[in-house]
Amino acid sequence: MKKLFSIAIAAVMVMSLVFATGCTVESNVSTTKTESHTKVCSQEEMVTNSGISLEAPNGADSIQYAYCEGDVQYAEATFTFDGATYVYRAQFTNATDIGTRKDGTVAEGEDLETAVAENDNVGIELAGDDISTSWEEGSYVDIQNRDGLFLKNDEDGGLVTWIDVAPGILYTMTMDTGCTQDKLVEMANDCFVPMQGEAE
Repeated sequence: MKKLFSIAIAAVMVMSLVFATGCTVESNVSTTKTESHTKVCSQEEMVTNSGISLEAPNGADSIQYAYCEGDVQYAEATFTFDGATYVYRAQFTNATDIGTRKDGTVAEGEDLETAVAENDNVGIELAGDDISTSWEEGSYVDIQNRDGLFLKNDEDGGLVTWIDVAPGILYTMTMDTGCTQDKLVEMANDCFVPMQGEAE
């Protein structure tokens, strides 16, 4: 069931946060907590090194695959489609609810709205600094029968995040411009291939 909720723009939203992913293409980044490295590679190398398979959609341009290794690990596919740039990421997770905060607790209802407004969500964290986190709207969505969360920012970009619980994988997809819920959710549904087949 899709339920619209509004997200209050709080003072904490004035500045965009840089998350602990600490990963940029072909660079090493060290902080007091993490040391990770993102490596551009072939799709086969991404799967071999991350254990996760991601696909760009038919008709996509400028397709690039990568994986991040170190303290933070994920698979990544970046591509353009109809003038927008998408960043599609996935990482293994113990979370089983899309409302999971970074500390592992689960936020629901108004608590989820607050957590999202404060960018305290595992999906937002996985998206990292690839998107402005000044959220203007949000809603619950469905990605192939998995509970998801859609967020749109004040720069015409958006994020959708969902969890495939059976293999334990968290997914995010961001869109940098021209974002609508329908466009981004449709793209996520087109790209997402469950690793253990379709749930019954």
